[in-house]
Amino acid sequence: MRAVCYLRRLGRRGILVERRTARHEARAIGTDDSATVGTDDPATVGANDRTTGIADQRTATVADELGYAWTEAWKSSLSGYWTYSRKNDVNPGGVNALVLEAFNSNNTVYRINVDHTYTRGPWSIGPTASYLERDANAYSPVTLQFIPAKHRCSLGGVGGYATSATSALNFRIERIWTHESDNAAFAVPTINSQGWLVTGGGVIQF
Repeated sequence: MRAVCYLRRLGRRGILVERRTARHEARAIGTDDSATVGTDDPATVGANDRTTGIADQRTATVADELGYAWTEAWKSSLSGYWTYSRKNDVNPGGVNALVLEAFNSNNTVYRINVDHTYTRGPWSIGPTASYLERDANAYSPVTLQFIPAKHRCSLGGVGGYATSATSALNFRIERIWTHESDNAAFAVPTINSQGWLVTGGGVIQF
């Protein structure tokens, strides 16, 4: 078992991020847990932020991964995360200060992934599926874009090839279905889309 806890300061506006991770392994079962909390440091919000910007309030992310080896060849993994953001500090106009918004303009995001792989020699292959939900509409002041509520499902396959004891290649191909909600205030219609995602990569250990 391994546990890590640390506190660090990040970003131009002094974003504080606290992260706790823990890893557990017991025979065929393995888990990897983490939790992250971030806030803006009010003392570092500059004049430009106070007159034209917005300061994010505390956000929380919880992630977990569970793996199980059915046999030496067959393995399954279940992973996911949950992200929540509290109300923002915003400039209502007419004052050189940020105040807490009346309603939470942020959203909560959930995601879950499932993989099941078969390994034989250096090769591994198997099916994969995922589901993502963004539960509410929001507006990003960073990108100046409307972010709609969203449902995303995917189904496909993953595979890999161990080229040596310290290196491997991997690939992923998925069919994706996405539903994005409308928002009349921003004249954004409902969008339903489908597509393919193909990725590949490699790992080298030194």
